[in-house]
Amino acid sequence: MLSKPHSLIGRRDFLLTSALTAGAIGALLPSSAAHAGGGNWNPEQDLKAGRVEWPTGPVVRYSAETTKWVEAWVVQKSTGASQRTFQQDFSDPAQWLAKDGLWIHGNFEEGWALGIALLAAQPLVPAQNGPAQTSYWWVDTIYLRPSKAM
Repeated sequence: MLSKPHSLIGRRDFLLTSALTAGAIGALLPSSAAHAGGGNWNPEQDLKAGRVEWPTGPVVRYSAETTKWVEAWVVQKSTGASQRTFQQDFSDPAQWLAKDGLWIHGNFEEGWALGIALLAAQPLVPAQNGPAQTSYWWVDTIYLRPSKAM
């Protein structure tokens, strides 16, 4: 059972870019279920053929905005695996599902991993001197489990 969310959430008024590797952020991974995920990632993510299919979570916004895109990274310290996917079309404004542009290195296994995501949003009513686009990022501990779908 998952409990006690472990999450970092941030907001940036500029595009955040960085290169991430499983080794570089391995120290952030918890060692037990006491630090289970939540936040803007579903706490459990489905595994299929060594990859996460497909990273997903709730869209939580802080103001009246339209989501433009989300980019999701999953890294797993125990395997060294990493994966990147993104989403640009949102049929459900309350949920993101990054299933486009798959890039993967290595194979994931059941167990703990780190979910990292960046979301770009556009204000519904642009502020006169405000940013044209706002970016949100979050990092959550997630649990990878074998997919139940066949």
